[in-house]
Amino acid sequence: EIVPAHRLIAWLVPRGFWDHSGARIINSTLDGFLQPVKNGGLIFEADGRLAMESEVYATRGLADPHGILRGMSMPAYGGVVRNLTRAEAVRRQSLAAIALERHRLRHQGYPATLAALVPAFLKTVPLDPIDDQPTRYRVTAGGDSFALWSIATDREDDQATQPADGKDITRNTYTGDWVWKMSVGRGTR
Repeated sequence: EIVPAHRLIAWLVPRGFWDHSGARIINSTLDGFLQPVKNGGLIFEADGRLAMESEVYATRGLADPHGILRGMSMPAYGGVVRNLTRAEAVRRQSLAAIALERHRLRHQGYPATLAALVPAFLKTVPLDPIDDQPTRYRVTAGGDSFALWSIATDREDDQATQPADGKDITRNTYTGDWVWKMSVGRGTR
């Protein structure tokens, strides 16, 4: 009789292995992501994640079998964190974009700075979740469009520049900014 693979694995792997491995993954997540974010915000997430990845990759293999599962989870974990951070940047940019549009409708133009939106349209200037600095903002020379941007995960201010090659912004190799552009009468681009 042929034994199904899941039963064979269950027979070969000691009881409690999966629970212990899960607990190690949870501890790594707590130490490498949740605590840095709780203590200092998303700007500390990347440093915590890098430390966590180093620790996980150093302990994977037969010397620490639980490290095998943690090592397998790291690539997916990094992608989830990047996507969450980008979503937060877009959320903050959208709040600023709405306030900018409200200002334009009331005053027939965009303000020179985001600080001019406080307190009439925003409680505070939204911060870039990457470096905790004010969201970057620029009005075009004609005053009919603007750009909001986050420095993105490469942590370099590229002045609202995105790669021309259409590189996927969720990849860890992405270089460029996360940009929200708006033109009067044309919407976002």
